[in-house]
Amino acid sequence: MEAALIRKFTAHNTLPVRMASMRVTWPGGGKVVEVFSFLVDGLLVDTGLAYLHKPFMQWLAQFPPSQLVLTHHHEDHSGNAAAALKQFGIPGYAHPLAVEKMHSGFSLHPYRLVMFGKPGTCELQPIAPRIETPNYVFDVYKTTGHADDHICLHEPNQGWLFSGDLYLGRRVQVGKKEESIPLQIASLEKLLTLDFDQLYCCHLPRLTQGKTYLREKYDFLVSSRDTILELNRRGLSMGEIRKEMRWPEKWLWRALTLNDVSATHLINSVIQYPQNVLPKLFP
Repeated sequence: MEAALIRKFTAHNTLPVRMASMRVTWPGGGKVVEVFSFLVDGLLVDTGLAYLHKPFMQWLAQFPPSQLVLTHHHEDHSGNAAAALKQFGIPGYAHPLAVEKMHSGFSLHPYRLVMFGKPGTCELQPIAPRIETPNYVFDVYKTTGHADDHICLHEPNQGWLFSGDLYLGRRVQVGKKEESIPLQIASLEKLLTLDFDQLYCCHLPRLTQGKTYLREKYDFLVSSRDTILELNRRGLSMGEIRKEMRWPEKWLWRALTLNDVSATHLINSVIQYPQNVLPKLFP
């Protein structure tokens, strides 16, 4: 599989937010995944794929960062964090759980190792509720649901939201085992109280009407949650729920990921979640 994949790095140096795209495709051109890192006023937000280390670091050398933030520990976001910290001698910040994972290292499913590469360990610091650059101030929000160490950054004066992997698309119907629809809903509710237009999603940036896109994602998840709970109350099986939801299982992808990615996981996240428990968000 690794030999069949094609990886391409592309820089988008439009100010004030520069973007680095790291795209993985099949030989025939079909996209497997695309990951973005962002650089604004010296702040590097996420670091992409270890497999694209050389072009990524060459790009950074043109615009040396002064600090780094990881939205979460996943290897498609942390792949070059250790290299960036070492080369530029800068501080790095993340959720305390991500700090520990990046210090100790973490295991990877084989398909993720093949697609993205393995990040090196590094020393980060727990992020404060606010991070500053020379020209901007970013509020930090804990946003569980995609990962337990996920954070988002909001610049209220510019209308920017750096959302990590909380968005991904308006109608995402598959997820990893640790992902949770109820927790994503709670996180989105918090973010939708903020003022922003530009949504810097690390897989699908929306540079206009970003809040509209995020609200559509929220509405989809709320509707899905309510339908799943009703179907489960009626005693339908998992297969019947997927059929009623029109969430067909992508069996080939489920097999390639060794059951790590599945529509069933997201449905189970609703059925198994205690509805009266909400995460603590900050600030």
